Amino acid sequence: MITNDGKILATTDGAKTWQGRVGTARGKIRFADSEVGWSFDGSKLTYTTNAGKTWSSREFRFPAEVKAFSLPSRSRGYVVGNHGMVYRYRIVPFDYTAKGMLDAPMMPAGSATSGSGN
Repeated sequence: MITNDGKILATTDGAKTWQGRVGTARGKIRFADSEVGWSFDGSKLTYTTNAGKTWSSREFRFPAEVKAFSLPSRSRGYVVGNHGMVYRYRIVPFDYTAKGMLDAPMMPAGSATSGSGN
């Protein structure tokens, strides 16, 4: 859960108790699986790779502000914005390049116990 002032809270007992997490975020949180989650606020991505125990943030220089995003799996994500902006996140080889490509944080490899993220 994200509070109005950006604090991230988590529960492990069905919302009986809540614990604060390291990091701040705005907007919706979406998880690809039990470990990897994203939250976007404009051009700021806040993400976790350890089931929400800690969160990191990074600014991106998109051509427009992010208005919505989807995270179907830890290796694939999409962000959309004004003026038809659509960016796809995917894991590629280290030496891969493409026109308009933005460097993004790498998500950890999936495991046999990771969810499908659908």
